[in-house]
Amino acid sequence: MNEILGNSNFLELNHVQDMYNIIITALEVTTQKFGTTEIRTTTNDKFSNDTKNLIIKRTELKTKRNKTVAERVELSILNELVRNRIQADIKNHDDRLIKEVNEETWSTKKVRTALSTGTKIMPKLCKNDGSVTHDRDTIINVGSY
Repeated sequence: MNEILGNSNFLELNHVQDMYNIIITALEVTTQKFGTTEIRTTTNDKFSNDTKNLIIKRTELKTKRNKTVAERVELSILNELVRNRIQADIKNHDDRLIKEVNEETWSTKKVRTALSTGTKIMPKLCKNDGSVTHDRDTIINVGSY
């Protein structure tokens, strides 16, 4: 990159577009030399297209003012339908994820980490006397009072 920028008298250029072109070529040469990172094409999308369309329709109905009786009934039916579809889609996604991880590794620990939501069990708790405990039974006893 220094070779390209150093050879081009970068500071003597008056046009911004010329500077931009030199920077772009330097970046392209550097990326070809050192490689690029792979862009992840798969998404971790849990909802099906039908559920997404129902959510959009429900949102449109929610934002509408002065709804008729039929629209209010439709909205309540849509709310229940969307809720059920979301639960079913999440269950299907989790089942599919478990099958994929089991086919690859047969590791229950990896299945647990793949399904985790990011929240962990409380590792320590401060008792009433000010001491900190790491014992799970004591945490349950202190936390439940």
